Amino acid sequence: MAEQYVSAFAIDPSALAAAAPGQEPTLHELGEATLPGRRWDQLAEALRSWGLPGVANLWGRPYSPPWFAKPVGEDPWPFLMHAPAADLAGLAEELDEFDEQRIYEEYADLPSGDDDVEEAIWLVGEKLPEWIMAARDQGRDLYIIRDGAK
Repeated sequence: MAEQYVSAFAIDPSALAAAAPGQEPTLHELGEATLPGRRWDQLAEALRSWGLPGVANLWGRPYSPPWFAKPVGEDPWPFLMHAPAADLAGLAEELDEFDEQRIYEEYADLPSGDDDVEEAIWLVGEKLPEWIMAARDQGRDLYIIRDGAK
């Protein structure tokens, strides 16, 4: 079965600012998740339709790390995401106010429809808030890598 692997890290904002091509800053591991199936890269549309615009932007906007020798393209793989420490409170609030019942009711935009509801609830209701809070508690930026089968 195809899967996407999501790994979350915290990065010190000052180390990120000082990063140069070929000099990756220290990444502090926050956790990981495995999402069964394909097309989780298209989850931003569902997140946006559920009223989670900040989370949708994080999930759908590629990040080009300063330690990469060349910028990532429009549709890179693996897919890198970044949320500055200053944005984490807003993302946490957005997820905290989200009613997970909407995922059951509005599953049409999920990669495999209602087959992905439980994984989407786990990701949106548990993993993303956990990673955001951990990076926020450390005063660091959030850096997420999505890899595996597209």
